[in-house]
Amino acid sequence: MVSVLTGGEDEPLTEAEYEARMLPPAQQLVSVGDDFADLADFGEPAFTDDMNAGADDAADSADAFDGITPPEILGSEHEQLIDDARAVESGFRDAATASEENDSAAADDALGVAESAMRDAGATFDAIGVEVGQGF
Repeated sequence: MVSVLTGGEDEPLTEAEYEARMLPPAQQLVSVGDDFADLADFGEPAFTDDMNAGADDAADSADAFDGITPPEILGSEHEQLIDDARAVESGFRDAATASEENDSAAADDALGVAESAMRDAGATFDAIGVEVGQGF
């Protein structure tokens, strides 16, 4: 069993405790896909609002991941999850901006970045043993 001391905690986290603490922000990141707007709304405030809501959720997940100290053997995977969540956030924000500017090519590129980062996060969740469901 792996244990790690986290900032300010007296007891080390076991691997199971780490996975339990990771689960809520992991599920939040996975649910960001629910924020994909109806592409028929592209250029409309509803699309921009949906993209920004997804970006906010991804940012919250990244912040939560960043506040969890992983077991040493999972350090690089944990950092990758933070990077992936930030890439999802960036992709959604860029898609919102592209919608405001009515630039569908930029929106496609931005959503491609977000989708790729979500796939990467799913692979990392699998690698560290965090079962998030929803196709990941």
